[in-house]
Amino acid sequence: MFTKSEIRAICREKLNKITEKQKKSFKMKEELLLLLNRYNHIALFASLDDEIDTFPLIEELLKQDKIIYLPKVEGNDLNFYQITRLEELEISKDKYHIRQPKGGKAVNPKDIEIIICPGVAFDKHHNRLGHGKGYYDRYLSKCSAYKIGVCYIEQLFDEIPADKYDVKMDEVYAY
Repeated sequence: MFTKSEIRAICREKLNKITEKQKKSFKMKEELLLLLNRYNHIALFASLDDEIDTFPLIEELLKQDKIIYLPKVEGNDLNFYQITRLEELEISKDKYHIRQPKGGKAVNPKDIEIIICPGVAFDKHHNRLGHGKGYYDRYLSKCSAYKIGVCYIEQLFDEIPADKYDVKMDEVYAY
């Protein structure tokens, strides 16, 4: 089995070679819209350039009057804030340049019904590997929401290392 840092390096290489990103993102949007139809309080993530594109999904859910939460890194913590328009996002000043909510009041993790999570890699046992800072694992450990990891098929492994503080997904969707 590869180490976490080896898997991150492998995924960086694989992500640069993915073709048909738009087609895969469209398929993800269509499948998740069907699933998310039964939920009202939905947490997602504002995708980075090398992640499956969540913005069309977010826009569609906002049109459906769903209550949408996006993450914001604050110190060592990740908090989610409600947005009603994509214009409410600003670019973070850290190395990732994540689009995140400008302000408001952080949602109570218990109010989120379902959370769509990014990851550098996932495995067939629903383990998730992030960038190594633990933001999502700390947040998910206090959140009872249904957890879905989304990624490109190239980010899915048979097995990745998982520690006791790594929070498993309930499902993983790979495109």
